[in-house]
Amino acid sequence: DVQIRKVTSKRQQFVHEGYGGNVGPNDIGLIYVDKPFKLNALTRDGTAAVAKVDLPSGKFESTGKGKLYGWGRDNSGFLPNILNTLDVDIIGYEECKNALPSDAPIDPVNICSYTPDAIDGACNGDSGGPLVRVTPDGTELVGIVSWGYVPCTASALPSVYTWTSAFDKWVEETTNNYGTPSQLV
Repeated sequence: DVQIRKVTSKRQQFVHEGYGGNVGPNDIGLIYVDKPFKLNALTRDGTAAVAKVDLPSGKFESTGKGKLYGWGRDNSGFLPNILNTLDVDIIGYEECKNALPSDAPIDPVNICSYTPDAIDGACNGDSGGPLVRVTPDGTELVGIVSWGYVPCTASALPSVYTWTSAFDKWVEETTNNYGTPSQLV
């Protein structure tokens, strides 16, 4: 129900030093923007304010219910005109590894979303997007869309995410070394 696209200029970007490009572990980065985003918009129906998404408070156990948001292809294979959302089941590394082909480039810094026999999940265009969980205290970013199998509209395999809790120390060090945390996204 929320349609916000904000374009701003970046000052600097930080890609995890262990990321080798393409599909693989450590697929995370931060962007330092010139000005903090002002989150003063309302949802389309006007009943709720758009809120920030926090990093998890403490170690997220890597399983449970989540929401995927993205601009990626839908089940028809088309790119949407509105932001898509999908309720997903989040599974941890071991369960995900067992559901993927044996040569899948998955690492303990990954989590997945997966519903057996369902053809739903992240798709082309969703990469870098958020996997969140809603808690009584707010919304937490538990994963970042990393990769999946194509064609995603014909695959009942898990979608793979970078598990944000695995990078708490890296995010903290990067933000402490650069400046104003509200300008890092």
